Amino acid sequence: MTTKMRVGYKRVSTVEQNTERQSVVFDKEGLDRLYEDKVSGSVPMANRPNGKRLLDDAAKGLIGEIHFTSVDRVGRNVQDITNTLYGFINAGIQVVIHKEGLRLLDDDGKQNPTSSLVLSVMSAIAQIERTAIRERCAEGLAVARAKGRLVGRKKGTTETSAKFLAKPKSQKVMKFLREGNNITRTAKLASVSYMTAMKVKKLMVA
Repeated sequence: MTTKMRVGYKRVSTVEQNTERQSVVFDKEGLDRLYEDKVSGSVPMANRPNGKRLLDDAAKGLIGEIHFTSVDRVGRNVQDITNTLYGFINAGIQVVIHKEGLRLLDDDGKQNPTSSLVLSVMSAIAQIERTAIRERCAEGLAVARAKGRLVGRKKGTTETSAKFLAKPKSQKVMKFLREGNNITRTAKLASVSYMTAMKVKKLMVA
């Protein structure tokens, strides 16, 4: 009988970021194979080059255990995270999420109800937070427009993407993003607005 593989999945959002910190975790586990993607977490697992390979190998029965450093490496969308992880569970594949300290199957191969509940709650909270951030930004812009404030750069002025990214504040934002911080935390660490941090991230992957 062929022994099934113990594998790890690594993901970062941009090509400028690296997966070294995730590799440190996996190196200690002595895994048989690693799958790596450099793509936004908003892209479904099945639409990522190596995410699809992982799913295909799992469907072929080659994998017995899958490791993620944290739940946000799986994805950003609650539905995709849920579908992906529970797809593994239903196939009898153990899922280990290191940061959250979760093992989704018990030693006897049955679904761990406590870990599954924690994972569902965490994913739901993450989705709610992202929605709230988008709504606050939209509401802030609406209020500014209603008060007649000028939103954005004055007409007649231009600034290239390269010039914008070369600014000290933009460099700070890129540094924190490359370290794996999310937009909200990056904006706080770099002392810039959420919209500025978002603009930098978009230009980094453009």
